[in-house]
Amino acid sequence: MGDARNDFDIFAALAGRLGFRDAFTEGRGEMEWLRHLYDVYRQQASRFGIERPDFEGFWQAGYRGGPRARPLRSAVRLSCRPEGRPLKTPSGRIEIYSERVASFGYDDCPGHPTWMEPAEWLGSRNAGAGRLHLVSNQRRRDCMASSTTAR
Repeated sequence: MGDARNDFDIFAALAGRLGFRDAFTEGRGEMEWLRHLYDVYRQQASRFGIERPDFEGFWQAGYRGGPRARPLRSAVRLSCRPEGRPLKTPSGRIEIYSERVASFGYDDCPGHPTWMEPAEWLGSRNAGAGRLHLVSNQRRRDCMASSTTAR
């Protein structure tokens, strides 16, 4: 606990050991990145007519409240009778195999669902060759969606 560091410091140090700390940090520290990312978010929200407080107001409040997410209206309900709302596939139905996708001839995209070994993963034959493999937990509160606040 005494040597605990935040994620930014950890990844900046790793980038430094790999020789690209300056490219990773872009000359910003942790707080400068928070300010920058919030300002980008604020500008994007403004384009949609959503006004947000400046960074100091946000930081002092400690959260950002906002409207609750609405369900997607364009969601397609699946049923045994696709005549009512067919899917945008050649048959109008869920397709386990797609002639169209298969016709592309891509090695990495067959016309049917399949597991394909990723280039990098812990189970690959190269996994033990001195490569870095980061495994981290996901904190419970990061997994839980909050409709009114985010910290």
